[in-house]
Amino acid sequence: MNADKVSKYLLESNDEELKALGLKILNERELLIKSENECLNNPNDYWKRHKLVVGIDSDHDFMIKNNSEDSMSHDEWLEFTAYSRDEVLNEASKYLTDMRNYSFSGKFKDIFLKEYLNPALDHLINGNQNNWNSFMGNWDICFEYFEPETQEPLRTKIPQINLEIDAFTSSEAKRFRIMICD
Repeated sequence: MNADKVSKYLLESNDEELKALGLKILNERELLIKSENECLNNPNDYWKRHKLVVGIDSDHDFMIKNNSEDSMSHDEWLEFTAYSRDEVLNEASKYLTDMRNYSFSGKFKDIFLKEYLNPALDHLINGNQNNWNSFMGNWDICFEYFEPETQEPLRTKIPQINLEIDAFTSSEAKRFRIMICD
């Protein structure tokens, strides 16, 4: 069904509830059109970016700060994006080697740097590889690099308007023992 046609049809009705529904559909449609126009004017270029996804599970031995939030966790997924491979790897390296983004206890900091982080970054930067995984001991750490898409992905579904329409009349709701809260 097309929201434009349905809303126009309902707005011509003499029934106030149908007119209200037509107005609701029209308003939702206008909000979606506004949102789509904003996307056209400010295109999201995420698909053009190089991406590096880093997963770190420290088995509660240390915590890492999420790079998109200000929270820390023992098990974290981080994503870095940039317009070139070198740029995204440098951005990730800068973030991941900044010890202020971690909360270590005891000897774990040196082990993490020496046996996990430094070899992974070296493998990705100097080895020109796209991923690195380490499942040594009880820590799981993985790096995966993704090249950008070659063209903007097309959406395959038209946005839809979700409406809350009561299935029953008020008398039917009473008969079915449904409490109506307005």
